[in-house]
Order: sequence, then structure tokens, then C-alpha cells
Amino acid sequence: MPLTEHFYVALGLIPAGLFIFFMNAFVGPAELSEIPEDYTPENYEYFQNPVKRFMCKHFYPDPVHRYEANLHYLKQSDENQKFKLLERKVKELMSERGDYKGWYYVPVDPTAAYLGKEQRETEEAIVLDR
Repeated sequence: MPLTEHFYVALGLIPAGLFIFFMNAFVGPAELSEIPEDYTPENYEYFQNPVKRFMCKHFYPDPVHRYEANLHYLKQSDENQKFKLLERKVKELMSERGDYKGWYYVPVDPTAAYLGKEQRETEEAIVLDR
């Protein structure tokens, strides 16, 4: 069993080691230079090590895209919260007034609701006038 484990470890480490060696030997570390005015550097160009540049370019998401995705998530959660508050207010007004169709509407004659509302308003006006 240890022989196969050594084989698979060597099968992974030898190519990775050769890749890192050749990248450092032939490409080398990045050096700072003047950036032309009309050129915008990519995110991966800020790393000095060529292996880090390769990993950042091909495997890691761009920080700008992550930031914008996070902003989208925050906007969606804010809109959901506003809609929940609006729905709560609508349900509260529907239960308070009870004079129009809604989520829990049972078809009945609405005149009783209108008369009841008018009667409550007149009784409140009489009480306030005293």
C-alpha cells in the first residue's frame, strides 16, 4: 500500500514542481513599470509571482464581479424587505377596513360593511362632538 501512495503523490508533485520551476525560471517575477495612460491593468497583473498571476487569472473570480454580485444581493434583499413591509401594511388595512376584495375574500353583500363603516364614523363624530 505505501508504494501506491508514493506513486500517486509523486504523480501529482512532480508535474506541479516542474511547472512552478519553469514558470519561475523562464517567466520570472513581474517588475514595476510605467503604465500608459490609455491602458487599464487587469486584476491578475498586480501579482508579482507568475504562479499567483496564473491562478488569479484562471481560477479565482474577479473582485469587481464579486463586489457587483454582492451589491446585487444587497439590493434584492432591500427590495424584498420593502415588499414585505408593504404587504404587512396592506394586510393591516384590509383587516381594519374590510370593505374590498383581498387575499381572504369571501363573496358577500358589501352594503353591510359600508353601512357599518358609516355608522362607526357617525358614532365617533357624535362622541367627539360631546
